[in-house]
Amino acid sequence: MNNIYTIFKKEVRAYFNSPIAYIFITLFLLLSGYFFGSTLFLQNQADLRSVFGFWIPFFLTIFVPAVTMRLIAEERRSGTLEVLVTMPIRDSEIILGKYLAALVLLIVASIFVNMRLLKMKLHIVEWAEEQFERTGVLFPGWGAASYLTGMLIALTFLPDVNQIAASIFILAVGDSLSTIIGKRGKIRLPHNNNKTLEGSLAFFLSSLPAYYFVGVLIVPLALITAIVESMSFEIDDNLTVPVVCTVFFLVL
Repeated sequence: MNNIYTIFKKEVRAYFNSPIAYIFITLFLLLSGYFFGSTLFLQNQADLRSVFGFWIPFFLTIFVPAVTMRLIAEERRSGTLEVLVTMPIRDSEIILGKYLAALVLLIVASIFVNMRLLKMKLHIVEWAEEQFERTGVLFPGWGAASYLTGMLIALTFLPDVNQIAASIFILAVGDSLSTIIGKRGKIRLPHNNNKTLEGSLAFFLSSLPAYYFVGVLIVPLALITAIVESMSFEIDDNLTVPVVCTVFFLVL
């Protein structure tokens, strides 16, 4: 039992001490919220059956493999698999410890989704809505829909999980901080009066921690995406940023 708990604790720390858990929970909340909102606002139906009956099970078929496939692969990549299997630990204890850690992550994400759909207060989510709610869009959740489309493009065309993680990080962190700081910026960009130099610098600098995933490639990628984000397009930057990331990695 102690062996199972030790492996479980190690894997939970690996999830929550890295961006993996936060990216997973954020995407899960965004997707479930968008499809609930589209049913409510576009079809005028306050119905959770489509969300819990189809969409969330569908998302789980994508997210569960994404979360669990790293459990053994990460040990192999880091060279610790041989050490782990030669220790006085049963294979069943290794599998059970890793399984329970992944299960905890899924349970945490499910709790947040249920709290949100049941209209329970999540102050950090409400703050994000106030900061990032878009005006003048076709329907509520337009930004989330663009975000979803961009992430699906990255997930579909990028073969490397680290490239996918870097793309998600740039959009989730870089684009968000550029919006927050850009609103308070004073120096307007000459090619786009709606953007500020402070926001573009925030985008670039806050994207650099994705070095953890792709190494020094993050420097030119962060610079290119910051420039693209600063330009004025008819397309939502929640879509243009992941598309640029995808093209960048495919061209290399």
